[in-house]
Amino acid sequence: MKKEEQQKRVCWTPASIEALPRKNRRYYVLDSERIGLRIYVDTSGHKTYHLQRYVAGYGNLRSKLGTYPEMTILQARKLAKEYKALSVLGKDPKLVQEKKKQESKVFGQVVEEFIDRRLTKKDKRTRARIQFMRGWFLGQMRDADFSKFWNANKDRLSIKDKRISEIDEDYLLEYFNCAVQRGKYGCNRVMGTIRMLINWEIRRKKYHGTNPVKIIKGEEFLWSEEEKDHLDFYNTEDMKKIIAAAEKLAKVKNNRVACYGILAALYCGGRPHSEVFNLTWDQIIWDRKVIHYTKTKTGGGNRPITDTMLAHLTRIKKERENKGTASRFYYPVGDARHDYIFPNWMYGLNKMTLRGVRKCKLKHIHEVKLMWKKIKKEAGVENRDLKSLRHTFATYCVTIGIPLRTIQKYLMHKSIKTTEIYAAVSEDAIIIGNEKLTAGFNALIQAA
Repeated sequence: MKKEEQQKRVCWTPASIEALPRKNRRYYVLDSERIGLRIYVDTSGHKTYHLQRYVAGYGNLRSKLGTYPEMTILQARKLAKEYKALSVLGKDPKLVQEKKKQESKVFGQVVEEFIDRRLTKKDKRTRARIQFMRGWFLGQMRDADFSKFWNANKDRLSIKDKRISEIDEDYLLEYFNCAVQRGKYGCNRVMGTIRMLINWEIRRKKYHGTNPVKIIKGEEFLWSEEEKDHLDFYNTEDMKKIIAAAEKLAKVKNNRVACYGILAALYCGGRPHSEVFNLTWDQIIWDRKVIHYTKTKTGGGNRPITDTMLAHLTRIKKERENKGTASRFYYPVGDARHDYIFPNWMYGLNKMTLRGVRKCKLKHIHEVKLMWKKIKKEAGVENRDLKSLRHTFATYCVTIGIPLRTIQKYLMHKSIKTTEIYAAVSEDAIIIGNEKLTAGFNALIQAA
C-alpha cells in the first residue's frame, strides 16, 4: 500500500500504454481516472488490467479484468466501476468466490493445513502435539483406550467434517460435555486448540466470521488452564511478604528495574506486559493522579492511581535524575529508552531467539519470569502467575471496602460484570464483613 501511495497516477491513453517498456521484472502503472485500476506489464511485455480494492472483513482483493489491447481502456474503467458497485452490495465475484471457499472448507482440512505448515519440527514435543490433534480431530489415534472412547462417542466428537461456519456454541457445549469424560485438563486443551485453529484461519483471512469458542469466565466453559489464572490471588499477608521480598531484591542494581516493575503492577492493578512495563513518563498525569493510555487490551482512557503508586514512581524518577549512580534506570537524553519508566538494559545487545542470535529491539522490559520466581521464593508464597497480581489488587480493594464501581475505574473495565469476576471475595473480606455484621446486629439488639 505504501508503494501505491508514493507512485504517481497517470491518465492512460493508448499511446502511453503502447509505450510502456518491458523490464526484467513485472510492474504496474496506476490509472488516475479510476482508483484501484492498474495495468500490469510482465517480463514478456504482455499487458493485463487488474482492479484492487479494499473490502471490510476481507482486506485487499485483486481481480483480473482483461488483457490489452483486447479490452480497451474505456471498457476496463467501466468494468472496474461495476466491480466496485458489486463490492458494496456484497455481490463482487471475488467475494462470492471467497464465500464459497469459506463455506466448503471443513475443520479437518484446517487441521491438516496447520500440521503441514506450522508443525514442521521433528522434536518429541511437536510429534506429541501432532498425535494429540490427529487423535481428537481426525480420529487417528494409537491409544487403544482412547480409541475405544472416541469410537463410542463418534457422533458427538467427529468434528473433522464440520464446516467452521457450522461450529456454534451449542455444538461446542455438547462437544465439551462429551470430551470432559476423558478429564477436565485434556478437555480444556482440546477446546483451546479448536479456538487456536479457528483464530489461525481468521488471521489468514480464510474465514471471516467470529470465533465460536468464547472464553466465558465461570464454571461452564474453561477452555484452557491459563484462563483460570484470573481466579488466583494472594491474600493480605502474602502481599506484605511479596512487597518485602521485592524491596529486598531491588537493593541489587541488576534486579531493580524488574522488581520495581512488578511492584508497579501490584500498586496500580495493571497487566504487567501491556499496561505497566511499557509505560512512558508522558503517560503519567501527576496533578490528576492518573495514567493516560491511548490503547490497551481494554481500550484507551485514564486509569486513576493511588498515592502509593505515585510515591513509587517518584522514587524511580529521583533515581533516574541521580546521574552519578550506576543505575539501570538512567539513560542519557537521546537514548531510545530514556522515555520509558522501566527501560530494557538488553536493548541493542545480541540475544538468543528462536531464529538465532538477534539484536534486542524492545526498549522496555517484558519478560521478568526469573525475577518473579526469585521474589516468590524469597517471600515463601504459593507459585502463581504474574497476572495474579491484577486479581490480587482487585481482591484487596474488595477486602478493604472499596466500591465495585471504583474498582472498575482502577482496572479500566468496560463492564461491571467483568469487575465482579475479578473481585472474588477472599477469606479476609469475609472476616471483615462478619465483624461489621456482628456489630450491626449488636446495635439492633441493644436498641430493641
